Formats: sequence, structure tokens, C-alpha cells
Amino acid sequence: PSPPHPGLQQLATFLEAFGLQRHVRRFAEEEILSLRDLPHLTLDDLVDMGLSFAEADTLVSAAREML
Repeated sequence: PSPPHPGLQQLATFLEAFGLQRHVRRFAEEEILSLRDLPHLTLDDLVDMGLSFAEADTLVSAAREML
């Protein structure tokens, strides 16, 4: 089934590019529903959501580059 929020598909594709597709549901549960939300997340936020430190660091760096 497709994700319920339109921006979530882009976010899912982005996460998949880093091998993090298993976290898509957690992002949705936390109401992080689009790529625009990523730059507002801190390393600690992502670790608290269940990502490893290395995964979180990768996403924070990628989000900074999107700005």
C-alpha cells in the first residue's frame, strides 16, 4: 500500500537511498511526513526515534546539504 501522506513517499524514497527504509513507519508515527521536516531534526531526535548514531549522523548531514 502507498503511504497515506503525499510527502511521505518522497521521504520514504530518500530514506531508502540511505538503506533506512525500515524507519519510514517510525517517521510517520512521529508526524515527520516530508523532506521539509528533516532539517529541523537533531541528531538526538533521530537517535531517540531508534536510528543508530551513524544512521542519524548520515541523515543530519544529508538534510543540511538539502538547505
